Amino acid sequence: MSVPLVAVTGAAGFIGRAFCERASSTGRAVRTFARAPLHGSSDGVVVDLAHASSSALAQSLADVTTVVHLAGRAHIRGETSAQFDAIYHVAVSLASW
Repeated sequence: MSVPLVAVTGAAGFIGRAFCERASSTGRAVRTFARAPLHGSSDGVVVDLAHASSSALAQSLADVTTVVHLAGRAHIRGETSAQFDAIYHVAVSLASW
């Protein structure tokens, strides 16, 4: 029996990196999702989740049994609350699609 494959979005972030290290150290198979290649990741997917096509996402999620979503927006310098609200509403609209 093969080990279930876990996909982790936000794998390059503070929490995502710690989660991936812990999951890997306990024998779990992890596929990392990040916007840039991760150092030491053997099964990483470089993808901008906000702009990826549905077919690219489907291909990237092949054989995945669980998704741990840890991607988020943080520490955007100079962003106003109105800009944040506009981006948030677009994300919510996409999520409900």
